[in-house]
Amino acid sequence: MKGVVSFQGVQYCRGNVGVLFSKVRRAIMDIPQVAKLFLHFRNVSKDCICSVVPLKMDCKDSLKNRIRIFTEAVVVMVCPVLLSFALKKVDLTANRSKQIVDSISPIGALTLEAGILPFLGLCLSTVLGECLAWLVLASKVLIHLCVILLMVLAFVILLLISKSNVVCLSIWIPFVPFILWLCYNSMKDEEHENADDATKSAHHGKLEISVDFSASVTALLFLGLEGLALEGQASAIKGLDAHLSDSLIVSFATCVLGVVFMLVETAPPVYGMGRLVDSLRILDTSLAITFGVIVVLITIAPLKEAAWLVSIPWILSFFVWLFIRLFDHDEGEDRDVKPVSLELTKAAFTGFLAVSIPSVSNSSTSGGYTHAFIALTGSAVLAGLAWRLITHAKKPSRAMVWAENVASSCSHICVAAAVVPFARISMTVLRSLES
Repeated sequence: MKGVVSFQGVQYCRGNVGVLFSKVRRAIMDIPQVAKLFLHFRNVSKDCICSVVPLKMDCKDSLKNRIRIFTEAVVVMVCPVLLSFALKKVDLTANRSKQIVDSISPIGALTLEAGILPFLGLCLSTVLGECLAWLVLASKVLIHLCVILLMVLAFVILLLISKSNVVCLSIWIPFVPFILWLCYNSMKDEEHENADDATKSAHHGKLEISVDFSASVTALLFLGLEGLALEGQASAIKGLDAHLSDSLIVSFATCVLGVVFMLVETAPPVYGMGRLVDSLRILDTSLAITFGVIVVLITIAPLKEAAWLVSIPWILSFFVWLFIRLFDHDEGEDRDVKPVSLELTKAAFTGFLAVSIPSVSNSSTSGGYTHAFIALTGSAVLAGLAWRLITHAKKPSRAMVWAENVASSCSHICVAAAVVPFARISMTVLRSLES
């Protein structure tokens, strides 16, 4: 009986295995049809996605570079704010709204995330291919959101000093509709730009150079705004110096302009790209001039009438350019645009802020060597900006080349000379600590 049952079981299993093999054979024969169907749907989905954001590799690479520069600038702007709270550099016990104090850290964290995620999204869309091309759209949306959050963060920093600064709301609120309009127009296909490949490549190159300059200057402006805000909070009882107060408001307004310039150059509207690229020189120059005004205003507080010394590099460069231009009308030759680094300018401005702002309220740190250091570092900053702007020129005249050399020499000479008063200040501080 057991053998019969076993034999029937074997027969049953053999029958099932045969049915299974026949189904597998039919499935294998259907694989080509399934593969064709899969490829058809893949091509259709790819066409649908690419109709929204079809970016060629050179366009995507340029966008990736610009977003990388944007992300680095956002990190430099926001991290000092969060660090000042984490290290308890901000007086949180003063009489001010608890909502203002509690809102800074969340706003700073959201701004950081909105600044970092676009670059990560673009990297994923590059690695995983066009199946995740929607990440390009998401990255552009986050960039616009990040700019709005940066303006809100700068505004809240002003409110930490005094609630009367609420009038500065009128400076950045009008830019919000413009940013929303930019967000809508940047969603369109970049390849619809009416230009050949060489012109598009030139446009993207100019945008990268300009966004690097705007991001660097705006990051420095944010550092200045934060330094002035800390000084304003420390001087809340006796009041902030009038020139520093003016520079605080001008810094805020310039920060707003700077982040908008960064946005326009990072994710520009597709239509009118040519006009935008042609106006980049005006945008960069206006940002540099406003930055120079802030440096002069900060310098006036400790140096008074001697503050004009920081503008000597600009005056020298201008008169050298004017003198050579009067006698030499050479239009110059084309050259590869290789903008100089702003690292030296950033270092000089950091030292300038660290010494100039505290010296106004602390008379013990104010003296001849301190004033010399402030004048030299301020001059180095303005010379560095002029040097960088001149190197943006594709076809500089002989006069511009001479002005570039003068600005470069002034920048390096001022930094080298600033080492002497800086060493003297350091020795004085060390001796005071020992005693």
